[in-house]
Amino acid sequence: MAFLGGQFKSATHGQFKSAQGGQFDRLLHKITFTRAQLYDLVWSKTTTALAKEYGVTDNSLRTTCKKFNIPLPYAGYWAIVKHGKPARKVKLPTIFEGKDEIIINLS
Repeated sequence: MAFLGGQFKSATHGQFKSAQGGQFDRLLHKITFTRAQLYDLVWSKTTTALAKEYGVTDNSLRTTCKKFNIPLPYAGYWAIVKHGKPARKVKLPTIFEGKDEIIINLS
């Protein structure tokens, strides 16, 4: 597996793994996450930064999180983190009746 600018390329042609664990498929222009992986991502970076990184809109990322019952950082969270203060992180709800696999189409 080789590291390619924040992504790991696996032996399978066109398949990538991001450093955060999502599965890329560049040939089909999509990325696949579990709910837990996407939750960890949205609490590690702003949705704007993630949207730029994955080539999607921040609104589509927020909409996807809402659809899969993934809580987003509250207003002021990133300001608190920026100043090195402890910030409360909302836990990922364990009760969810949909699929655990999330597919995001890349632009």
